[in-house]
Amino acid sequence: MIIQKNFFENTIVEFITFDNIKGFFMLLTVIIPVYNAAKYLKHTIESVLNQSFSNLEVIIVNDGSNDRSLEIARYYASIDSRISIINIYLFL
Repeated sequence: MIIQKNFFENTIVEFITFDNIKGFFMLLTVIIPVYNAAKYLKHTIESVLNQSFSNLEVIIVNDGSNDRSLEIARYYASIDSRISIINIYLFL
């Protein structure tokens, strides 16, 4: 088993590879927590999507951002079906 950690803006992604299992199917889930991160979100999402490992899903968790974070996340979700958004609304 090989474990490789990559660090994106607000995300730690852990890749686990099993060399000795033939035909092993692996779906990597990347969770990107977002709060007012519009400045970094485009780069973060593109960095994840441009990895050589393509069997992945991306879950963006927007925690009540009041900048353009949700708009950016929705744009990427509209062009790539691997991206899902969880939007948490804050009612104060």
